[in-house]
Amino acid sequence: MQTAFLFINTKLDPDDNTTRDLKNMKGVEEVHRLYGVYDMSVKIKADNLDRIKDIVQNIRNLKVGSILTLLTSEKESAHAF
Repeated sequence: MQTAFLFINTKLDPDDNTTRDLKNMKGVEEVHRLYGVYDMSVKIKADNLDRIKDIVQNIRNLKVGSILTLLTSEKESAHAF
């Protein structure tokens, strides 16, 4: 299972339908509105990297602004660093 965290700047007010559309998208696990440099954070999970790419492209199709995508390593650890 592959996990990615996205930090998104929206072109419109994040109160529009973007939040709802993201929450209804397959593969999206969490959506949070932020205050600061980015407008939203999104956690996505998929079976493989190709599916992650597909989900990110679907998010881009929502006409959001910039997206910073951070992928987790294949081996996730329960231990804190």
